[in-house]
Amino acid sequence: MAVPLNYIVNFKGNIYEITNAVIKRAKQLTEIGDEDLETHQGKAVSAAIDQVFSTKVAYHIED
Repeated sequence: MAVPLNYIVNFKGNIYEITNAVIKRAKQLTEIGDEDLETHQGKAVSAAIDQVFSTKVAYHIED
């Protein structure tokens, strides 16, 4: 599966905020693994984009 660009193109929120969430999730996936990595041929960034944009993984910004 390729990078799910449709999520990014159609996103109407704060792109900086969600980009940071995806980066941190990709790092987590690289370190601990996840079954979604198989779906995305081992590509952590693609899996992270899919998980964050589809709200499978929630995120919040700490002040």
